[in-house]
Amino acid sequence: DEAGRIVDKRYVPTCGKPVETVQGLLQHIQVQAGPDLKIQGVATTGSGRTVVGDFLEADLIIDEITAHARGAVAVDPTVDTIFEIGGQDSKYIAIRDTHPLDFDMNKVCAAGTGSFLHELANKLGIDIVGEFQEIALASETPVKLAERCTVFMESDLMSFHQKGAARRDLIAGLCYAVVHNYLNRVVGKRRIGERVMFLGGPSLNKGVVAAFENVLGRGLLVPRHREVLGAFGAAMCVQEKMLAEGSRGSSTFRGIERAVADRMRFLEKTCQADPTCQNQCKLKIYRFDGRKSVWGGECGRYDLNHGSGGRKESYFRLRGKIWEDHMAGVYATLPDAPLLEVDGRPTVGMMRALYGIHGCLLWAHFFDQLGLRLVLSPPTNESISRSGIETMTAETCYPVKVSHGHARLLMGRTRHLFLPIPLDM
Repeated sequence: DEAGRIVDKRYVPTCGKPVETVQGLLQHIQVQAGPDLKIQGVATTGSGRTVVGDFLEADLIIDEITAHARGAVAVDPTVDTIFEIGGQDSKYIAIRDTHPLDFDMNKVCAAGTGSFLHELANKLGIDIVGEFQEIALASETPVKLAERCTVFMESDLMSFHQKGAARRDLIAGLCYAVVHNYLNRVVGKRRIGERVMFLGGPSLNKGVVAAFENVLGRGLLVPRHREVLGAFGAAMCVQEKMLAEGSRGSSTFRGIERAVADRMRFLEKTCQADPTCQNQCKLKIYRFDGRKSVWGGECGRYDLNHGSGGRKESYFRLRGKIWEDHMAGVYATLPDAPLLEVDGRPTVGMMRALYGIHGCLLWAHFFDQLGLRLVLSPPTNESISRSGIETMTAETCYPVKVSHGHARLLMGRTRHLFLPIPLDM
């Protein structure tokens, strides 16, 4: 409201359907507020902010870093560090003088996120709300689980379970694994301040809060409404935006009735915008009140149509051009046949995957000075991907699987094979 207080809130999982979930939330608002409700402004944030913002024609689409920082500072202006664990990712935010100074996210691996905790709790037959924390807090000897990867963490949990470990020790061990995963993978060597606020759904779990406090050796700030403080921050930002615009700023929101009544009809087609692209993206083409909206592309090509204004420059294309400019004349791409020499220079094969994509800039010029020629594997395609997946004997993330396909393609086809392993960046 005008005083910055939360009038109503609902915290629900999206279940992979953010738009349908928002329609349900709007219906709830309709019932709670009645027919006289007038929406002054709408903001979206979080993982599904773009698609939901486009569907609602929101006044503001804001990233979750800014939203959480704004909400946390509104609650406690002295906060200097934010730990946020969401349903799909985790975030660290450093605050200075009420503004976000630094941040990092665990965007790829699901280990330690709310959805991961929920999944494992279901496998153990435990209600994530209430029962989970009661069981964890009853433990005196938590088991030590691997905290680096979802697969290994779950494997360890099941292994201890089969060996007869008490359920309370398993759940407490899971809480500690979540904490160590977050501190090692998200925070890393970054500074942890004196006023640390813990936000997100898992912050409602007293077992996870206790594990954080035990590991850090200090208490955490766990404010009221902590599970929706990102939404609270987004609401404050859009409120400030609408007030700043004054009479000029009327909301672009399409209206509750039309949003709820939208049956989300769409056409499906395979993207054929680029004949050389092998992704074969399955597109969904919606009509929101007659306005065309395309979703499902992997490259971001159609994301440019969702914002206001004209078509913007593609930074992916710009990055590719900069990369080519700096690599010109000092590397070659592996052809179909073996390539043992280039202009009398022995060749050195290197994967165009993982750290090789960025590191090859250094190594190409390094080997050039030594009288060698760096040869990169071709860009990832379906054949390389399938080869890497078939080669793997252990379960890893997809980028690691693909890298095996690149290495396999290079084997025996260049004079030397170079597979550097960075120990520190």
